[in-house]
Amino acid sequence: MVESIARSFNTSDTSSGILDIMDLIQYGSMGLIAAVEKLDIDVSMEKDNPERSIKSFLAKRIKGAIRRSVDNNRGTMKITEYRQNEIRKSRHGVELIFNSVFKSIDEYDSSSGNPFYNIPEIDKTYNIDMLNSYLLNIMKEILNYDEYHIVRLFYGLDCQRQGAKAISRYLGMDKITGHSKISSMKRYAIDKIIQKINVENLLLFE
Repeated sequence: MVESIARSFNTSDTSSGILDIMDLIQYGSMGLIAAVEKLDIDVSMEKDNPERSIKSFLAKRIKGAIRRSVDNNRGTMKITEYRQNEIRKSRHGVELIFNSVFKSIDEYDSSSGNPFYNIPEIDKTYNIDMLNSYLLNIMKEILNYDEYHIVRLFYGLDCQRQGAKAISRYLGMDKITGHSKISSMKRYAIDKIIQKINVENLLLFE
């Protein structure tokens, strides 16, 4: 997995700086070791497909470790002010930041065109507690009861993360079909949140 992900990166001078493929594999292996230590096996086993869930968890962190190694070994580049303003004002900019924090990559696919696989890793410079509090307040305003608790519990905004089956039980849904509705309701709720969030407010939590 590490080698496959490392080879999906462009190793031309303009893309990876001084790093070659062996460097990328090495940094990816370090990311894998760190990811194994953070893996919550109980959460993964609650998924409909535990193996796929574990692979997606590891793949995201392997790719994040390689990205960071490339960034750390690449020369600095300044983004012009007008371009930063374009990102801040655009709806796409809001979605990029929001997705970097919340979007799931349950569908493991190593192809470069897979949007689930290419989600940026969460930047540890975010003040997670403040960001979660902000999101919870937004969610209370625009989501109904079920949607609010699905997003809150699934992403562990103020509690331990819960799987679909546990959430359906919490909401008193049908034991047979309840957990299958969680995913579609979560996606719908996230779309509602994205439309409401102001990207300028998110940037305050960095």
